[in-house]
Amino acid sequence: MTAIREYAKVNNHMLNIKLPDYFDFEDVEVVIMPRVDKDNLFHLNDEIEIGMNSKISDKSHDEIFAEIKAKYAN
Repeated sequence: MTAIREYAKVNNHMLNIKLPDYFDFEDVEVVIMPRVDKDNLFHLNDEIEIGMNSKISDKSHDEIFAEIKAKYAN
């Protein structure tokens, strides 16, 4: 499988990505996700709160945060 991972700026709700010459396919699958700032994981607070308040979880805040951070930091 050939895959290209690229970070791009959105301009007026549009993306412009130039593909390399060797990428010679007519049909592609496009997955668009917001870029995660690895230095600012503030957006994960909701997931931490859910984990902390879960009746099936007896993990500490630090354990939950470490798992979530590891999941999204890569």
